[in-house]
Amino acid sequence: MFVKIKKLNYKGEAIGYSSKGIFKLKHVLPNEVVDVENNYIKKPSKYRILPSCRYYYNCEGCNLQISTYEYQVQLKFKFLISTIKKFYSSFSIFDFELSQPFHYLNTYKRSYYNIKVEFCPLLYEQINEILKMLPNSVFIRGSKKLNSFIVLVEYERGLNRDYFLDIYNSSNFISGIIFKKDRSFKLIAGDISYKEKILNKTIKISAFSDFDENVYIFEKKLEFIKSYIKNNDIKKTLIIKAEYYPVFLFEDLNNILAVERNGYNIRDLDELMRVYDIFNCQLLSVKPSSALETIEDIDLLILNNPILRHIKNIKDKKFKNVLIILRDLKKLYPILKHMKDMGYELFQLKPFDSYPQIFKFDTILIFQARRNL
Repeated sequence: MFVKIKKLNYKGEAIGYSSKGIFKLKHVLPNEVVDVENNYIKKPSKYRILPSCRYYYNCEGCNLQISTYEYQVQLKFKFLISTIKKFYSSFSIFDFELSQPFHYLNTYKRSYYNIKVEFCPLLYEQINEILKMLPNSVFIRGSKKLNSFIVLVEYERGLNRDYFLDIYNSSNFISGIIFKKDRSFKLIAGDISYKEKILNKTIKISAFSDFDENVYIFEKKLEFIKSYIKNNDIKKTLIIKAEYYPVFLFEDLNNILAVERNGYNIRDLDELMRVYDIFNCQLLSVKPSSALETIEDIDLLILNNPILRHIKNIKDKKFKNVLIILRDLKKLYPILKHMKDMGYELFQLKPFDSYPQIFKFDTILIFQARRNL
């Protein structure tokens, strides 16, 4: 039975319709005609290309690698437009902030189905060099600019400490190797952090509470936020799940309150307190829900990848401006609905292609209370 694909859903799955129901398929593009019984593509898309990665059909991470990069962005923009138009019939969306299509990712996480990956076209070249020497059960993160990477290795039988020491000693860019067994962590070689200069100050950065995975796009998001702050005379800001945003926004804001997410261990919190102390930012110990309910007189509320419960705690238009940094496309519709029901209008929207080859992107949504429009 042949089915014509109409669209992609928020997971990047191809959706087709027939008299027998709705079909969800992988490795298929819109407008392609597919025999759903054997997944044979009778009529391929003109945008279809061969994937660059030999692990593509097994890894299932890069679900858009079968199309040109230009078409990937078109598909993401079409999804965004279709969702926005459910609430706003005419709304001007900024163009996508584009990334380089490959070698943009500063993080490797254990691959799907326990495949031993020796090369991933999304990763920095240095991470691919590390992958050749290590087992699959690794987490790697670091800075290309500093040529410094930290490796976390999950426990596996037969792995010897001397083996990792040899790798560390032979590498020019592995800063540290950490061995994980159950919930305990043991430093095998090097350090668990590296130093980064931010706003003319040098601070220690943990690889596991680092900047976003696509550093170039992270910087573009900051430029967009800073521009909004300058153009709207923002003085006092509350940031939920702040991570390192207050550090980068310090030059543009006099008063920053940051509420960190649950789940940080004591070491991470101590590190964040030291970072914020350097830049005179205040880190609150209250839960995000408490901050949203009690803190008053805030010019701008920034929610970094919020859970829906945080959105629902925004009540009575108490914040003049609300800026949401969104990663989960599934949350886009309910966020738009709740904010509109609470008396906020969508003022600006800027998409960022943080994840080329993957049906996933970041979006900054800025809402203003209707009384201020």
